[in-house]
Order: sequence, then structure tokens, then C-alpha cells
Amino acid sequence: MSNLFPIRALSILAPVWLFSLGCTTSVVVPPVEKILPAASRPPHTAEASKAVDLNLDGTLSMQGFARPSDGRFSQLLQDLDLSFSALWRPDQISYHRFGSIIEAIPQRPFYVAASSEGFFKGSKEYATTRIDKVFRASEPGHLTVVMTDLFEQDLDISSIQQSLRASHFPERSSLAIWQWRMPFSGPIFDFDFRVREGRIYTGERYLYMLALGPKESIEKLRGSIDHNVTIGKPNYFLLPSEPVKSSADWLPIAQTANTALKTRHAGDADSVPYSVYRVSRGCSTAELTARPQLSAAPGGAYQADLLAVANNNGKWSSRRLSDPDINSTVDRSGHDSVKIKVSCQAVMGSGTVLLRVRRVGTGDDIVLPPWVTASSASSMQFNDALNRKQSDWGEKTLNLAPLVRGLANTATDQTTMAIAYIYFVAN
Repeated sequence: MSNLFPIRALSILAPVWLFSLGCTTSVVVPPVEKILPAASRPPHTAEASKAVDLNLDGTLSMQGFARPSDGRFSQLLQDLDLSFSALWRPDQISYHRFGSIIEAIPQRPFYVAASSEGFFKGSKEYATTRIDKVFRASEPGHLTVVMTDLFEQDLDISSIQQSLRASHFPERSSLAIWQWRMPFSGPIFDFDFRVREGRIYTGERYLYMLALGPKESIEKLRGSIDHNVTIGKPNYFLLPSEPVKSSADWLPIAQTANTALKTRHAGDADSVPYSVYRVSRGCSTAELTARPQLSAAPGGAYQADLLAVANNNGKWSSRRLSDPDINSTVDRSGHDSVKIKVSCQAVMGSGTVLLRVRRVGTGDDIVLPPWVTASSASSMQFNDALNRKQSDWGEKTLNLAPLVRGLANTATDQTTMAIAYIYFVAN
């Protein structure tokens, strides 16, 4: 998926009313957030970024991008600067170089300095690429951008995950990754003893840009990049704070037994859209068949429960009933098919009943874009290509897939990836 992944608590309300034949008594169905406050759409607490911080990897493994005579790296930096300038004023944009330290780039335009080989250091302060330090230093209200080759021999995924959590990802921030394929000639290690052994790579390598901040700001930046960058369209992957794309179609109901009437309600800014089903053939088991529209691997874990709700002097409350039957299978096309049965006996005598269906997932459920796995090499694969002196030994990115999978886990580990609500009202 190109956008990953993605609304963490995605909701559809489909109230289903069970009445005796011919009964037309009106019943008040409360917004689901009155029953379950967490069911409302995630509040838009993260405002659009008021500033952007660009952090350019200054380690030795980046130097080879500046060497080819075609100038594509310099052009990319210039195009990116134009992309930022289209959205933010000059005083809202800051530029830094980082390794194990972070320091300001005073020269303007910054891409003149960053396009030279001398910009990239082989000193001990630049012996490691500490992306986690950059994320930890991110400021509220800023979009933090990192440009790097993502080359780390001893990649500490957990430290990057922890730094993202400290920066309110995924609660208030989203994370995007861009990838460009660029000409390269130079060392790909952040330390120089292998350079003296002749470990110089000439060919094409992948260059990455990561952006951490409000989803709205990231999407605006993506549009600006698409408009201004002239060296080719990059690969793109978004890990938003809401993994599922559509709040309207997550659990489309294919059929319900004895359903005679359906009415659609759009909902407002603080509530989810929902449907009203009126059942007019008497008491019968309601059968719901759904095919979740998720950008996730099939065979996910689904949960269903029933809550009897009541209004006491204007205050809504709930109590749990017996769980309905739920069965999830993978159909011939490789998609999940979910069937839920709610018996009349569970609903009758309980007044208004809320059915909640959840898809609980982890980062392992997320389907990574093909370019992530195709661009990734394990340590064993990388060292084998290096030792065999294959012409493309430095092309792939070391441990890219585990890194992106780790980021996906940070966004969705044991969370409700999607949720649907259905009301039954028995008279």
C-alpha cells in the first residue's frame, strides 16, 4: 500500500431495529460515542506544522551521492528546498547536519553546502547515524524531516521506535518515507577503514527522506514534492495515526436476515457515520456478512461483543451481554470474510443493544509496499554480495524491511485497527 495504512479507530454505525410486524414505535438511538467515548473519531489535536526542520545525514556513507557529475543529488536538494519554500516562509525553515551530533547549517542556500563532498564527515562525531536523536529533538508544532541513506550496520530498531513514541507517534504524529534511486560513487560505511581496503561502491543506491509530524502537513509536503521535484517520482509510504483508509467502507454489510429498510446517517465532525436497519418480520437471528476493506494481511483477529445500553435521566450507560457468534475465514481471493450472528434471544428484553466488531492487529498485519522488500537486504545477503564483489553489492539498503516493519509495529501493535458498530433495538 502506498499510504499505508491508513484510521486507527475506524467506525461505521449500522443500527438494526427488530420490531414485531407492523410496529412503528420510534426509539432513540444514541450516538455511539455516548456509550463508548473512545469510539469517536480521533480529535484533530495536531495542527498544521508551523515550521519545518530539515536534517541531512552528514556521515561518510552519504558522500558518494555528491560525487557523480550529473548533479542529480544537488538538483534534488534544490527541488526539495523549493518544495519547503512553497509551504513555509524562510524564517520557518531550519537546516541541520547530523551524525551522532546535530548541528545547524548556517550557509544559504543550504543545498550549495550540502552538495559538496566536504559536507560529509569521517570524524568520530559522524561515525554513526543517530536518527533517534533527531526524532527526540523534534519540537511540537514542527515537521521533522530526515534525509539519509538509512545505512546502519547495527540497526537499533528499538531505539528508533522509542524515539518515535517520545515524539507522540502515532497518537498525534504520522510518519512518511520517500525513496529515490540515485547515482553514487564512494564509501557506504560511516567509518573509513574499509575505504582504505578499496570498499568503494560505484553504481546506484537508494536515498530516503522521512517526515514526522501532522498527517495534514505531510500530505501537503507530498503534493509540493510531486509538483517541484524534477529528478523523477519517488516511492512513497505513509504510516499515519489511522491505519485504515476509509471510515465509510471498512465493514460493508452484504446481507442481514429479515432486513426490510435501511437509512443512512452521515454523522457530524465528532461522530461516525452510521446506517439504520429496520427489521419488520418479527424475531429472528440477524446474520451479517462483511468483507473488511483493510490494507492488511488476511487472517486477522476479529472480536465481537454485545452491549445493552440504557438512558437514565439523560445519561447513557452499558452492560455486556453474551458474545455473538463470529467466524472469520479467508476466501478464495485471499481476503477476509467475516460472518456475525446475533440471536433474537440475546436482543429481546434488553432494549437497545450495541454490537461492536473489532479488527485487532499488529505491525505484522500491515502489507508493506513491494518496493520496501525489493530494496532491502539482510546482513547475510549484503555481506555475501560484498565478499563476492558483485557489481551491485551496495545497491540495496541494509535491513530496510525490518526497519519499516518495526515502524509499522510502533503504529499498530495490538491496537484496534478498525471497528464497526451496529445497533439492535427490540420493542
